[in-house]
Amino acid sequence: MDELMGEWLAFKRQALSPKSVELYAARMRRYISPALGRRRVTSLTPRDLDLFYGALAKDGVSAFGVRQVHSTIRAALSQGVKWQMVASKVALIASVPFIISPLNCLSNSANHRSDGFPNQKAASTCLTGAAQ
Repeated sequence: MDELMGEWLAFKRQALSPKSVELYAARMRRYISPALGRRRVTSLTPRDLDLFYGALAKDGVSAFGVRQVHSTIRAALSQGVKWQMVASKVALIASVPFIISPLNCLSNSANHRSDGFPNQKAASTCLTGAAQ
């Protein structure tokens, strides 16, 4: 996996800002390489990615963070398919955490009073992510 990730990042470097390149490289160093770096991309399965994402969440990585890692893996593996290094887009089949945005949460009718406005407890929960 490290080989593909490195080639992908070198290829993308020409189209990305230096800050974006550093963000991708940091995700690779911190999360992807330690867990999947030595894996052959040809043997990687959606289950492997599901287990990896679950381990990240268990280690305290937020759902947003897991999705960012997934986005990086998905982009590299998709390029690997184009380069015929990978047979299928396994990252597209893998499950990633769902993120409830405050706007989606507040638009849920169950979180509204009879007059149509969000109730205070629901609004606080939606905006902070923690029940009071």
